[in-house]
Amino acid sequence: MIQPIFKNELHQQQFEKDGFVVARKLIPAAVVTALRQLYFKFQKEHHGDKLGMHSTAHTNNYEILHEIHETLVDLTTEYADQFLMNYKFYLGNFLVKESRKDSLFDMHQDWNCVDESQFCSLNFWMDLEGMNKHNGRLFFVRGTHRLAPNIRFAPNCPTPWQKVKNIAPLFYTYLDTEPGDVVFLNNATLHGSVINTSGKNRIAAVLGTYPANATLLHYYKDADAPLDKIERHIVTTEGLTNMPRGQRPAGSIMDGYVTYNTPEVTPKEFVDFMMKQYNMKDKMVHYVRRLNKSLRFENTNEA
Repeated sequence: MIQPIFKNELHQQQFEKDGFVVARKLIPAAVVTALRQLYFKFQKEHHGDKLGMHSTAHTNNYEILHEIHETLVDLTTEYADQFLMNYKFYLGNFLVKESRKDSLFDMHQDWNCVDESQFCSLNFWMDLEGMNKHNGRLFFVRGTHRLAPNIRFAPNCPTPWQKVKNIAPLFYTYLDTEPGDVVFLNNATLHGSVINTSGKNRIAAVLGTYPANATLLHYYKDADAPLDKIERHIVTTEGLTNMPRGQRPAGSIMDGYVTYNTPEVTPKEFVDFMMKQYNMKDKMVHYVRRLNKSLRFENTNEA
């Protein structure tokens, strides 16, 4: 049994079932404006990796990262309080999806930040622009946080989803949002975002969130280490904020080793799992997508 983190029992049930909860117009317009001003204050400093999808956390300027985190917490805690209980924020940043062909953020899970056998960590994701199919809207694969529990470590780790990548889009749930909307997203839920073709960057703010009585964790493995030597580190928000990319967190405490032993999910396992939780409307959407995909394949072959 995972420790609840939502105040409302129905929200908790939806979160445990789907892996995400959407709160419409939770952040007032004035706060959205203040968040956007914070982003533009440091815009030039956090485009270091030049990727189509990047984060303010990708800069190495700790002073900027610290100010962004603290200001995000100050501006938005009262709105998170309306939904969540007994929680802490651990890492605040902005996510930037540029209008580029390489802005696809493929299906993935976020890092483990807690012991997921007892707790869950989530992203408190805030829309600052309005999000739709043109500027890189989010998608989720509902319920997948329950299908293949696994350790997700830095900097590179295996994935149990490799065999289902081609069929997973048939089960995507796409989400359109407006400025001020919030998504509470379980770190273990498969998600991503489509390519931004709008001609304008899309900006969102996000705060990592976890239960107040959970230990904040980070998993790391050296490139030449075996899969039974994944390091488990006890960390602080400051350590994660100041963590060099691809390296161990600053000031962390080594807490032993864990093993990655999650088998890959087979296409049959995946389809059976998804269809079991689908209602009739969901199944109809799925079958239409399958038909459209089949028709596109046939047309390509004929050409």
